[in-house]
Parts: sequence; C-alpha cells; structure tokens
Amino acid sequence: MGVQPTKSRFPSDVASCRRALRDVGLRATPARIAVLQLIRQEVRPLSHADVCDALGETQWNRSTLWRNLCDLETAGLVQRKALGDRLFRFEHTRDEAADDHHAHPHFICVSCGDVSCLPEETFQWNAPRIAPRSVRQGHAEVEVRGVCDDCNEDDTPISSG
Repeated sequence: MGVQPTKSRFPSDVASCRRALRDVGLRATPARIAVLQLIRQEVRPLSHADVCDALGETQWNRSTLWRNLCDLETAGLVQRKALGDRLFRFEHTRDEAADDHHAHPHFICVSCGDVSCLPEETFQWNAPRIAPRSVRQGHAEVEVRGVCDDCNEDDTPISSG
C-alpha cells in the first residue's frame, strides 16, 4: 500500500471502546466492541467485506456486522465514505465530540483500488473568498488518485510532464 502511518492513534482497547459506545447511548455488545476496535486499529478506511474478512464469520454473520457499522455511523463513532467505486468504506471519526468533522485526504490507487489515509497536513486549505464556505473552512473532502508504490513496478519517479 502507498502512504500510511504505521499505526492508528485512537485507543482501541476493550474498555475504551465500551466507554465510547456507552457515551453515545449504544449498548456495548461484543459485536459492536469488535467492530469499533477493528475500525480504531486500522489506518485506512475499511469496507464491509474488509470487516467481515478481519472478524471472520464464526461469531457474527455479515448482516450483523453491517448493522453494527451502520449503528456506529449513526452514533457518530465512524464515518461512511463513498470514494467513487460504489463501495462504502468506514473509518474512525477523528473527533467523536464534534458534530462537524474535518475531512482528511485519501489516496486511491487507480490500479489496485487500495485506499489509504493521507496525513491531514498533506494539503493546506488556501481557498479564495469565492470558494464555497465548506471549502474555505476545510470541511470538504479531498481524494487523490494515482498509482500506489506497490503497483508502480519500477522505482523511477513519475515525471510531471
């Protein structure tokens, strides 16, 4: 995969996940805790299939995991992202206490379809006054498309033209 931090910065222990669930009024069921732990541990957005693969279908079926992802989204603990490939992905909400979440950029490989989170500092919001308010305030989403390092077979830099 391309650019990724080495680990998530969100607490993913059972006690933290249980507390986060209860703080938003959700029951801390084993399935919800497992899904929230997984999302918090990852450094990239996960699809429903990714969650099912990671947690296996031994304890919970696909529909249970889907319902839990939707519950976590409704409660504001995760965000659902549609990145243009007709596949929803879920990622941890940056600030669970805030109602409006600052978006961070994503890198999408046009070859393999891998999605990675880019550091928030990757782009600076220097929008002119005529830009929509959401852009000026940094509440818009940025998607960068290109070929990831794994798909770029040679290590030669891509020329700018």
